[in-house]
Amino acid sequence: MSHTTGRYADIFAAHVSGNLANRKKHDASEGYTYGASGQIRAYYRDAYLGVGYGVAGYRSEFASGAVWEKSMWQPHVSIGYDTGLFDLWATYHFEEHDTVNKVSAYSGGGKLQVWRGMFIMSEAQTLRFLQAGEREQDTIFTVGIGWEF
Repeated sequence: MSHTTGRYADIFAAHVSGNLANRKKHDASEGYTYGASGQIRAYYRDAYLGVGYGVAGYRSEFASGAVWEKSMWQPHVSIGYDTGLFDLWATYHFEEHDTVNKVSAYSGGGKLQVWRGMFIMSEAQTLRFLQAGEREQDTIFTVGIGWEF
């Protein structure tokens, strides 16, 4: 996970993040997930409101030769508190319409600077989606390390 944040006049910031993980569907022989997003933040002191857009997806390959691949684009809105040393946030990802699953999500997390731009982070994300016509829900917990430039 990497993050780039630049505050301008202590009022606005641009925030970009990305990730790539060696993660797959549970019966797949190999696969990966990816994500990237951008956000514009408006600050009042260290509190912020952010709006942005992101892309996420996965590819899983099965021993049978089948390949499952999906990607989606989603707008999102966040609130948070960012001191530079730590950042806490809550985000809502609006329902996407690129897939039949109609995924929406909400998440919360934080990051803490441990050394010269190096951060550890953790996030919990609850996804809501359609599966065989039924609305399902799944929660993912992520722990990562990243650098801020």
